[in-house]
Amino acid sequence: MVLLAFIFLYFLITVAVGVGATRFIKSAQDFATANKKMPLMVSTAAIFATWFGAETMLGAPVELMKGGVLGVIEDPFGAALCLFLVAMFFARKMYRLNMLTINDLFARRFGRRVEVVASVFMVLSYIGWVAAQLIAVATVLETVTGLPQNIGIWIATLVVLAYTYAGGMFAIAITDFIQTVVIIVGLVVITIKLALMTPDLALVFKGYPAGFFNFVPEAKPQAWLDYIAAWMVIGVGSIAQQDVFQRVMTSDSEDNAQLSSYLACLLYMTVGILPLVIVLMAKANGLIDTEHLTKQTLLLSVIGKDDIWLQVMFFGAFLSAVMSTASGAMLAPATVFAENIIKPALHHKVSDKQLLGILRGSVVIIAVAALIISHGNKTIYELVGGASIVSLVSLFVPLTMALYTKTESELGAQFSIWFGILGLLYADNYGLSILGIKFPSLMVGLAASLSGFILAWLIERSYLKAR
Repeated sequence: MVLLAFIFLYFLITVAVGVGATRFIKSAQDFATANKKMPLMVSTAAIFATWFGAETMLGAPVELMKGGVLGVIEDPFGAALCLFLVAMFFARKMYRLNMLTINDLFARRFGRRVEVVASVFMVLSYIGWVAAQLIAVATVLETVTGLPQNIGIWIATLVVLAYTYAGGMFAIAITDFIQTVVIIVGLVVITIKLALMTPDLALVFKGYPAGFFNFVPEAKPQAWLDYIAAWMVIGVGSIAQQDVFQRVMTSDSEDNAQLSSYLACLLYMTVGILPLVIVLMAKANGLIDTEHLTKQTLLLSVIGKDDIWLQVMFFGAFLSAVMSTASGAMLAPATVFAENIIKPALHHKVSDKQLLGILRGSVVIIAVAALIISHGNKTIYELVGGASIVSLVSLFVPLTMALYTKTESELGAQFSIWFGILGLLYADNYGLSILGIKFPSLMVGLAASLSGFILAWLIERSYLKAR
């Protein structure tokens, strides 16, 4: 009963923060980016919380037990790489744009049609991500209370929707800061407690097959291609996603936008490893059955312990991670849908107050779409990875070209987006092998996206010469 009361109280506080944040919302800019008012620590927490969710807390430990360290390169390591690349190459340039969305940049550089196409792909890429977080919250409710998962998904949707709808990025940034503190404290306490329970810490690393703890693959071309692809899924794929852009834009200065990204990377590399360490220690202490480990049994291993405060710490950290990711992932596509699809469709004849209403309505639309997708059969890891791959093959090249070159080639952007998507679909369905080496579909899609931009540039150059 104590644990159930804690979960209910946590939901109540989260919604209350969202409702309280409404007094800061005076414009669409406030709702979408907190109007660039967040200090360094709050901005760092917001960026850190971008992906620290269900896949990090539940998905990654299960994948670790299945495939060793090489099975979790995508997250947390790839996610930390993304934050480092954003800090080094993108944060300052993004911050200077002073726009609501990445797609506003596409509109300025490449035109209305590119804006719409890019926005559609971006919005679609987020639905699965939000769905993954809803599934994770429902899994907790099912494990703790026996509540059917479909009802748990509804509850999760309503809670996340309530405070995101009410307070927008102000609510998300404030709750992210609180939730980050809970995540760090909770995971550190659990790690220390399990370490004290372990009679010999050397046992944590024993009993695994050869190569389980290898950080790099065997010296074979296919293994290395798959390894690099794992790093790229979130590591490169999430750079062109709206939630990264949105959370960078919450910083109160350009310097802090970059520094907060570096600090968030450092946090992710340290705190993100703790769920992996926890599952290894839990196995060493006989708390879990790794032969039949699923996200449900991982939760049950904590539920079954007598220490109620250990349970509160674990579920506090878990719910904090999931809620922060879900809210940001819900707001990001809603902002794109409102700003880059609805607003242009109305010929930009929209007041700021009307845009704020459209933004809130878009949050509801995204929540409903994620609710529908969450009843499918995809795993949390698959839903999150799929979201990043779509943006990698369709939007990364146009974004990089827009930020680092003066090109205004609409044809280049269109070719890049469509070639990337078609390349991904072809590789997923038919595969692409050269000399017996199968290229990961995301690499094929990214190569096709870059080739599309270059081809369009050559076509346009030839046309200008002919004239």
